Amino acid sequence: MDRVRRGRERQVRGAAGKVQGTVAIWQAHPEALEADLQDRHYDIADVLTGRRSWRWLRVLIEHLPPESHTMTALRNNLTPEELAAQADKGEPEKGRWSQLELLLAAAYDRLGVIEYVLRCVNTDKKSKLPDPPEPMRRPGAGPRKKKAQLTDKSANTLFQLLQGGAA
Repeated sequence: MDRVRRGRERQVRGAAGKVQGTVAIWQAHPEALEADLQDRHYDIADVLTGRRSWRWLRVLIEHLPPESHTMTALRNNLTPEELAAQADKGEPEKGRWSQLELLLAAAYDRLGVIEYVLRCVNTDKKSKLPDPPEPMRRPGAGPRKKKAQLTDKSANTLFQLLQGGAA
């Protein structure tokens, strides 16, 4: 870090500026970032010696494809809470997948629904229906939460409440 060209450290309303964010990504995932730079025939030494700016590196990171080493490392580093927050506001069409990947995931999901319907139609009426398929996970979105199952005790309590009795 001593070789890093140092400018004035600036703060934007208590949050680190864009350069500090870029440095933080480099410090957290140096191997992934270096691999992405090597794939594009660049060297991190260009930034560290001042031949290229930290702004240049930030712009390159922001426009890396979702399957890049750096983006994968950043995505894998998310906490379950951050994943849940992204899933709640999830707009996969605005995600970092290409249109082709989004269309392929949609086709995969639709095929799963067709298979599910066929299984339901061919299941005996007295048998338990199969579970619906899980959609393909999109980048930045965690798995869907399981719905709570109604236990016998909860069902009895609910039945008593509906019948006017106190639980």
